Amino acid sequence: MEESAVLISVIVPIYKVEPYLKRCVDSILSQTYQNLEIILVDDGSPDNCGQICDDLAKTDSRIKVIHKPNGGLSDARNAGLEIAKGELIGFVDSDDFIHPDMYKDLLDQIKKNNADIAQCSFIRVTGDEKIPSNEPENLRIVSNLEALEYIYTPYCVDFIVAWNKLYKKELFKDLRFPKSKIHEDEFTTYKLFYRSKKIALIDRKYYYYFQSPNSIIRSSFSVKKLDYAEAMEERIAFFKENKLDAFYALAQKKYALWLLNFYYRNYKAINKSTEVKSLIIGKYKAQEKLIRENNAYTTRLRKTLQIAPAVNPLVGFLVYHQMYKKNIFSRIANFLQLN
Repeated sequence: MEESAVLISVIVPIYKVEPYLKRCVDSILSQTYQNLEIILVDDGSPDNCGQICDDLAKTDSRIKVIHKPNGGLSDARNAGLEIAKGELIGFVDSDDFIHPDMYKDLLDQIKKNNADIAQCSFIRVTGDEKIPSNEPENLRIVSNLEALEYIYTPYCVDFIVAWNKLYKKELFKDLRFPKSKIHEDEFTTYKLFYRSKKIALIDRKYYYYFQSPNSIIRSSFSVKKLDYAEAMEERIAFFKENKLDAFYALAQKKYALWLLNFYYRNYKAINKSTEVKSLIIGKYKAQEKLIRENNAYTTRLRKTLQIAPAVNPLVGFLVYHQMYKKNIFSRIANFLQLN
């Protein structure tokens, strides 16, 4: 694969990011690897983003602009995928920005290792600061199943998000992001890993993830956050369908723990709605029943302890603190071994 022949399509979904849009696009235009197709998708933004996109397109022939009715981040990414001409695909969210060497180094790893995906790390920023990437490259080449294992480790965010990666376009054949969902990467990235043979990982922090006060992830409780539950249920079904038994069992356990965590983190808000409370508790009970039926827990004591949080709020409260807090309640739970 000759470098001059490789076109990278970079898809940028855009909605109400007027203060940050030029910074984002400038960071892509400034890449040391220049053979780029930059697809700006104006997702019906009500501010001046559409005009900014058109003005930027006049300054560089590599920029293409799509104007479309608002459909959400997934729909915007999908619109970009439909017209992308590159052999490789990248995504950058329009309030973020990237290191000048990001796509050059990711492409190098795909070429050198015949990888299907190359991935770097990221750093959270609150302004325009750019952190020099002086880390050693620390290259790792992993298989598709090894990449899936990382989803269930403390490094999971690097592996779930779509935007710190470069993908062979063929991976997206018949695969798109789910429209009208948040946590859209949770629905999608694991499928891309599974379709891959090799994934190249470099630890350098080349992606600058901007933390704004209006961030979806940092916002207060919303029922839309239960889209994550739908993503987890789809993933469990996917592992079962593909006979990935170890991942199937692990995903079930992690999903049950997430439901417990979500319930107690948002306890006051959830208890204001009988419907939402019943939904979450029902999902937890159903998931724990599946876990017990699949013999993920072998002793009667452990089976009892796993169902108890859904039946007894006090036990659930203690399990939650054991898993996610470090205080007197977590010490009580540790003493009782409620995990």
